[in-house]
Amino acid sequence: FDPGENLMGWGRIVTDGEIESVAVLPGDMEDEIYFMVKRTVDSSTVRYLEQLDPMFLDDIADANCLDSYLRYDGAAATNISGATHLQGRTVKVWANGQYLGTNVITAGGALTTPLSTAVTPITVGLSYDGKYKSSKLALGAQLGTALAQKGRPMSIALMLLNSVRRVEYGANFDQMDWLQDQPNDTTVETDGLIDEVTEKFAVPGGHSRDPRLCIRVTSPFPVTLQGYVIGMDLIERPSGN
Repeated sequence: FDPGENLMGWGRIVTDGEIESVAVLPGDMEDEIYFMVKRTVDSSTVRYLEQLDPMFLDDIADANCLDSYLRYDGAAATNISGATHLQGRTVKVWANGQYLGTNVITAGGALTTPLSTAVTPITVGLSYDGKYKSSKLALGAQLGTALAQKGRPMSIALMLLNSVRRVEYGANFDQMDWLQDQPNDTTVETDGLIDEVTEKFAVPGGHSRDPRLCIRVTSPFPVTLQGYVIGMDLIERPSGN
């Protein structure tokens, strides 16, 4: 809720466990949000008090877009310690603004495979997807209502803030294109945080009577989407008398 902008909205948070309670406290720049999370670690039930990261970033190295993460901020190193709450789990590694692939946490809370180069800071945590699905796109009608007509989103331009270009988009979650090459390399470098309105890109997917736009971002890449501009194609049939 943003009283200054008269905005109210909600979002669904899914984690590998169960969120049992939420506390919201006032902070200096934005509210501080805490969750009590029940998780299963090494066949045992544990509970952690976890804090939601701030929404706004000053630098790409500040990003911690991983669930139940541990961040190391000491001198440059090739490994971490203390991530015992993630033992046995496959985690993603984000180090000094770069994605360094997946790793497995040992019983002692370290990386099974040390990094090839010493870096700092290092964040390790569980992966998650951020998904957006629009309401029905009842747009572009010239002969009457767009409802019950076949349509599809044809093009999209994204308004990005403090983001990297790791965004998928499409008419559904099964058929999507990447704004930038798919991050499937062991090491993926980024260009730092960007603020831009992208050019228009074609949206994959066919016509349907329930046209929608789907967007997906994947951790650990930071993305803040302020909005989008969409182009629609509508197959209109004039109504009979």
